[in-house]
Amino acid sequence: MMWIVIAFQGTAIHSTFQNGSLFLFYTLLSEDRDDVTPLMSGVYGGLAGMISTAYTHPFFVAATSLQVDALNIEKCQYSHFGHVLSSLYTYNGVLGLCRGIVPAVVAAFPAYFTLFYTVTTLHNHYTGSASQKN
Repeated sequence: MMWIVIAFQGTAIHSTFQNGSLFLFYTLLSEDRDDVTPLMSGVYGGLAGMISTAYTHPFFVAATSLQVDALNIEKCQYSHFGHVLSSLYTYNGVLGLCRGIVPAVVAAFPAYFTLFYTVTTLHNHYTGSASQKN
């Protein structure tokens, strides 16, 4: 039962950092702009998604390592989330924490562009916002 809790802990930590940093970076990019169009919102959202994915990717690698380790119940090598991060860094260095970062960052832009563009377009449509131009 303990391995389920540890695996969930890693996923929860990564998701919290990812979502928090996504909206932080989006706010910083679109700050002081009253006339944000859906296209601009999509670009800002895509860039924020790329930045937050790159920023939180080591946590994703650690969470995935915890989940894979939890499959082997008899011989779990990690005891907590911090142990995973320190082990990955000790045995693989910084590159171990950044394994698979390029595809993740490249895939983040279209995903978050679509999300922010769609939400802004629907928001403008249903609220009758003045900045409905593309």
